Amino acid sequence: MNLRTFLLLSACCTLLAAPAARAQTRIAFIDPLSGPFALTGEIAHKRFRDEVEALNRARTTGGPWELQAYDNKATV
Repeated sequence: MNLRTFLLLSACCTLLAAPAARAQTRIAFIDPLSGPFALTGEIAHKRFRDEVEALNRARTTGGPWELQAYDNKATV
C-alpha cells in the first residue's frame, strides 16, 4: 500500500466516523435548587448553563452538550 492509498483510506474512515462523534453528551448538575441553599444552587446552575451554551456555540469535539439539573434538596 502506497502513501496516497493510505491517506485516502484514512480520510474516508475519518469522514465516516464524524457523524458518530456528534452524539449528544449529557452533563448532570447536582446541587441544592430548593430549600435554604437554593440561591447558591440557582446561581451555579445558571453559570453551568451559560458554559454549556458556549460549548455548543463553539461546536467543540464531543458535542452537542446537554445540562440536566437535579435537586439534592439540601436542608439545614
